[in-house]
Amino acid sequence: AVAGARDAKGRCDVYAILIEPFSASTMTECSEEFLRGLRELCTEEKIVLIFDEIYTGWGKTGSLFHFMRYPGLVPDVVTTSK
Repeated sequence: AVAGARDAKGRCDVYAILIEPFSASTMTECSEEFLRGLRELCTEEKIVLIFDEIYTGWGKTGSLFHFMRYPGLVPDVVTTSK
């Protein structure tokens, strides 16, 4: 996906990715493998990774924030309210 966002000089114009690791509205969870791959991609491409934990944070899914279920997986930004 990021490869398609590159210009003719190979520069990427994606600056941030915002994702819900667990969608409260559809009860759909991103796999650990997907989230780790996304973290790696964002690190390599210098893209800010933002996890939207507005509906799933503060212990609603068992851990303080849903992403904390996966040791070592840390986004750059976590949203906790609107």
